[in-house]
Amino acid sequence: MTVQTKGTIYIIDDDAILRRALAVIVRDAGYAPHPFASGDDFIAALDYLEDGCVLLDVHMPGLGGLEVQDLLVAHGSQMPVIIMTGAGDIPTAVRAIKHGALYFIEKPVDDRHILEMIGAAFERLETNRTSGKRRREAVRKIGALTPREQEVLNGLANGRANKIIAFEIGLSVRTVEMHRGNIMRKLGIHSTAEALQMLLEAGTDSAAHPLRHAG
Repeated sequence: MTVQTKGTIYIIDDDAILRRALAVIVRDAGYAPHPFASGDDFIAALDYLEDGCVLLDVHMPGLGGLEVQDLLVAHGSQMPVIIMTGAGDIPTAVRAIKHGALYFIEKPVDDRHILEMIGAAFERLETNRTSGKRRREAVRKIGALTPREQEVLNGLANGRANKIIAFEIGLSVRTVEMHRGNIMRKLGIHSTAEALQMLLEAGTDSAAHPLRHAG
C-alpha cells in the first residue's frame, strides 16, 4: 500500500550527518525525504523528479548551491528553494533571494523553523501550479482566436472603443462588434476587464508586445 505524504523534500548537502538529520525531521512531519550528496547528482536526476521543495546547501564540491539554483531557473523549474549555509554573508543571501530562493537560513537549522519554511514552500508550489494551469489555459484560448480577433482583442485590452479599433484596422464598427462577441464567447468571458486579465495570465503585455496581426 502506498503511503500518502505531504510532498517530497529534496535535501542536497554534502554533509551526510546533516542529510540524515533533516531526513528524519521531514519524515516525522509527514514528508518524503529524497537526499542527494551533491548538486551534480541532483541536477543529473532533475528530469525524472516530481515537484517538491528543495533544501539546498551553498558550499559543496562540484556544483555549489547558487549554481544549482541558477540551473533550476534555467530548467524552468517551479520548485521552491530554501538555501542553507554554514557560513552565510549578506551578498550571498541577497543573490540567492534575487534569483528566486524562498528563504536563506544559516546552519544549524531549528526543527520547528525549517518545518514552517517547508510548509510555506509547499503553499508557494501549489500557487505556482495553479498559476501555471491558468496560464496554459489562457495561452490555449487566446491562441485559438483568428488573427483578426487577436487584433480586436489587442485593441480592447488597450482600452480602445469599438469605433477606434474599427478605424485602426480598417473594419466597420459592426464587424468589430461581431469579432468582439466571438472573442468573448471563445474565451469564455463577459467583459473587457476579464479579457485583460486573461492576457496577463497568458504572459502577454498587449501594449509592449502586441499580438500577431493579420496580413
